Amino acid sequence: MGKNNATEQNNYIKFRGVTYAFDLDAIKNACLISGDQNGKETEVTEAYETDDDNNLSLTSKIVRDIKSTGNPQNDMIIYDVVKLFIIRLIDNTQIEREFDMDFSTALAINTLLKWGMLIEI
Repeated sequence: MGKNNATEQNNYIKFRGVTYAFDLDAIKNACLISGDQNGKETEVTEAYETDDDNNLSLTSKIVRDIKSTGNPQNDMIIYDVVKLFIIRLIDNTQIEREFDMDFSTALAINTLLKWGMLIEI
């Protein structure tokens, strides 16, 4: 029981006497937020030809509206920010699972707490 309990304790992070864990559902919801949103892209293809005076003139123009769900660019930005914060916390963990406090660690902790991704156990 003692060994299992010690292993279980290593799954959590302690900061200033409070034990925290990552809320994976909150992380998933934040990183995939645009899956519920509709997206629209417009693709324009233009063709030009030279006339007898060597001037370019537009000969055809095709405009396509592409509708989709989600916004991959926004998802990637949120994913990268969350990943940076999580890596900061993991990289800054000491053997006794306590944090050294610096600006980047404080920013990561405060933001993940505010977003509900880091929860108190």
